[in-house]
Amino acid sequence: MKQILFTLIAISTSLAFGQSLPRASAAASVNQTVGLNEISVDYSRPSVNNRVIFGDVVPYNEVWRLGANECTKFTCSLPIIINGKTLEAGTYSVYAIPSKNQWNIVFNTNTEQWGSSDYDATKNVLEYTAAVSTASHQESMSIYFESVTKTSANLVVRWANLSVSVPFSTDTKAAVVKEISDAIEKGEKLGDVYGNAADYFLDENELDKASMYIEKSLEIERATYNVFLKAQIVLNEDPKEARKLADEAIAIAEKAGKDGWVSYIKRKSSDWK
Repeated sequence: MKQILFTLIAISTSLAFGQSLPRASAAASVNQTVGLNEISVDYSRPSVNNRVIFGDVVPYNEVWRLGANECTKFTCSLPIIINGKTLEAGTYSVYAIPSKNQWNIVFNTNTEQWGSSDYDATKNVLEYTAAVSTASHQESMSIYFESVTKTSANLVVRWANLSVSVPFSTDTKAAVVKEISDAIEKGEKLGDVYGNAADYFLDENELDKASMYIEKSLEIERATYNVFLKAQIVLNEDPKEARKLADEAIAIAEKAGKDGWVSYIKRKSSDWK
């Protein structure tokens, strides 16, 4: 009888502590690539539930976890710049100190907190004062990215009828230069490495660097991709040379049976004189 009772207690304990139940504020994660910077935010989404949120549920002038449950976490794989200040690559807890017209957004190094119970201002590494904007009703709090470019984006927080935006930038060019340098040092598929570098600098309108890298690529192998890339690099300065290179790229593609490339180059260069 004692053994049966022990077994029943064990089963009851397992059910009580081993099961997964839904939280009132669901866990959420948002990811965004900005240039080469991989950025993510992990947070929980409280709901309005017919409550007065700001100034009541979320008091003014007090530290708020910027969500619910565990502290909100912000991760960036490369440094970002907010209002001229650098936030180094890593993971941080994020808090807000709201007031009626502005929020103080805080990045803190203690990422193992439940809410803001252990908040320590001495561990803040960056603070930003963001203006508050009115917005349409947002039942569940949402954090997302908008106005994303290769070098910048806005981190947006929306809940109830308010919206707050934190603009930031990242040094994509420095990251690309390091990637190119590391790939060259590794020494694998250098023709492609140099070609991709030339393509990047052409897109950035840095033609001297594009020309330098495309020549290095062509020294290794003359292929459809890099020959036509050189055509695009020299187009404005020497249209006749560009036309000649386009024809060469078409011939290489035809020989390799790459009909897609043939069609693409012909279409792209159709109005070159």
